[in-house]
Amino acid sequence: MKQRGSAAIRMIAAATWWLAATVPFCAQASSTGIAGRTNGGGGCATCHGAAVDTGIAVAISGPATRTAGQLGTYTITATKSGLINGLKMGFNVSASDGALSVVAGQSTSLVGSEITHNVGIGALATTAGGTGSASYSFNYTVPAGAAGGSTHTIYSVSHLQTAAGSQTAGWNYGTNFTITVPPTAPGAPTAVVATASNGQ
Repeated sequence: MKQRGSAAIRMIAAATWWLAATVPFCAQASSTGIAGRTNGGGGCATCHGAAVDTGIAVAISGPATRTAGQLGTYTITATKSGLINGLKMGFNVSASDGALSVVAGQSTSLVGSEITHNVGIGALATTAGGTGSASYSFNYTVPAGAAGGSTHTIYSVSHLQTAAGSQTAGWNYGTNFTITVPPTAPGAPTAVVATASNGQ
């Protein structure tokens, strides 16, 4: 009886190993997103096909001007005309410097210094309203020591399902989004702190 039990355990272990070895990496990892895919990082090709889908427009919106150390909330939107409602969107954003952070209530997570979708947090964003669009929000904070006139870039890539319940998706890189720190005005007055001196 003990030998039969041991044999059954070995069979289950072997089957589990075979399943893990044969299921593509992306199928195991895509629900939590993959970082390092923007700005020449290969895009979503590992999981969703090598070719960029130029029919998908990926854009970031939000404040284009921030002061040093200031936080801004941004939205990444992926759109493809003709898609039905309910198709899932995935994404990865990174920044040239500064700090990215998640927005409460979004199905996203910070992976290293980058942000991706994460179904473990909640349901993924889906196309809605007949627009073929879906979106996520995230935060970006300009470096505290950023000089006046400096620029800071957010990079992005995103994919949209092409059929409900399928791993099949089209993907594209987003247009780089630039945030500018306003230049310091020439000859701007320096703040002077007045101090009392013996009542004079």
